[in-house]
Amino acid sequence: MTDKETVAVIDSLVKAYNEGELDRFMSNFANEAKIVYENDIVAHDGSAAIRAFYEKPLKDKNQVEVMQRISIGRHVVDLVRTTKPQASGTTSFLTIYTLSLGKVVRVDFIDHSFLRQQHPITKDPCCDAHDRAL
Repeated sequence: MTDKETVAVIDSLVKAYNEGELDRFMSNFANEAKIVYENDIVAHDGSAAIRAFYEKPLKDKNQVEVMQRISIGRHVVDLVRTTKPQASGTTSFLTIYTLSLGKVVRVDFIDHSFLRQQHPITKDPCCDAHDRAL
């Protein structure tokens, strides 16, 4: 897949998420896909588990805003901000998508605050500007 094709899959996934379209959202995932959190913890293994997890956030009309994106081969890395209509505030994190044969096979989530805690000495103007925007 080209970078453009890889990004198109993720664009489709994000659009379906923001429109609350669970079937269209899930059509971007391979059957064997995994959702992985920090420290390599597999939170949701397989498309059925991913569907069950995302049913409520999509029904609740949660929104994702892609703030920055890097695409490298079969990987897309997004810095995203999520907004939940039922809750005040936003959450920011990195999302690392890995694709195979045009489908997402793995999604890694890295919480933005976790990144800052791991490298508190690092003064990154990008992160500082991002924090002020929240």
